[in-house]
Amino acid sequence: MGRIFFGGLRVVAAGGFLVGLGWLVSCGSSSANPGGSVGPGSSISDDDSGSGNGSSSGTGSSGPGGGGSGGTGSSGAGSSGAHSSGSSSGSHSSGSSGGSGSSSGVTASGGHTPPDLPTAAATCPTLTTGMQSFTLSGTAMSWNLWVGSKAATATGPIVIYWHATGTTYSEAETALGSNITTITGLGGVVASAVSTSTTGTNTGDDVWYTGDINYADFIIACAIEQLNIDTTHIHAAGYSAGALQTGYMWYARSGYLASTIVYSGGVGYPPAMEDPSNAPSLIGAHGTPGDAGACTSLTATNCDLLATSTTAFESAAEAAGAPIVIDCNDQGDHVDYERLTNLAPVAWQFFKDHPFGQGKPDPYANGLPSGFPSYCVIE
Repeated sequence: MGRIFFGGLRVVAAGGFLVGLGWLVSCGSSSANPGGSVGPGSSISDDDSGSGNGSSSGTGSSGPGGGGSGGTGSSGAGSSGAHSSGSSSGSHSSGSSGGSGSSSGVTASGGHTPPDLPTAAATCPTLTTGMQSFTLSGTAMSWNLWVGSKAATATGPIVIYWHATGTTYSEAETALGSNITTITGLGGVVASAVSTSTTGTNTGDDVWYTGDINYADFIIACAIEQLNIDTTHIHAAGYSAGALQTGYMWYARSGYLASTIVYSGGVGYPPAMEDPSNAPSLIGAHGTPGDAGACTSLTATNCDLLATSTTAFESAAEAAGAPIVIDCNDQGDHVDYERLTNLAPVAWQFFKDHPFGQGKPDPYANGLPSGFPSYCVIE
């Protein structure tokens, strides 16, 4: 059984969600945040590249090699994320199609063209398969890309992936499996973030920051320019810390995001939705929450510390009007890598069946298609 190793996490309630605070990573020399911890004195800004309006109260935890403490304050509030448009950043153009791969109205995939597609504010570098660095407003961020050839028609999907604490960009290959080849074969792109730009404010544990989403915007904008992208099929997924980032993106980029998958994590500090009329479809995959209050460690072998965070996010998505919310409780622990491999065969199928603006009735309204694990249920 594959494992993702993490350190301790203290969880507090904030705004109806369980928030992961004070993370301490323990993953050898490849740890994403070795020898230290992050207190909750920082906040999540509604501007993806700026400082927060407020902070959640609490005190950071400490661990081997160092520690930290967070300040106190009141939770921030504001409107949906404003997209940075630095010297070469992606920016939003409401209602614009941006590139040859989009059109107005209903699309061939059954969805609707997103109103808030990002556009590139400067010349895009050529997107190529492999490691690529993008610099926005003087700060670089590395991504690993899998890029298809330009299709004859607008068939190329895009999947943005955010990995867990202590793992690497290659986690996307486990989550999507052979479907990466399917996506690139359609002329699409899979973009997996390597490490944070540390711009904006962190989305739960200093692994990913709000400003990192601007880089996702830029990659998407460049893909729309260079390939024949089906803009109704822009999706996101992530595990643990990456799930918190995906959850934040679910709100902050609901103006173009079609559907998402979170693995063991919900959203720490939800901003207002960019497009309240579009609540992206969601799969929430997690382990057993354990007895109330008894699950206290990310490395516990009998429960998933962020299971309740995941299900709280599912409830919020359902309340916001998501066409479908699917709960996949595999009864495992937080660091069970089989959570990814069990869903890999159906991850792309779910994305393909849930374009932007899918609406109701959902194609899964009468039941999940074959291939889904038996423990997955429609909420």
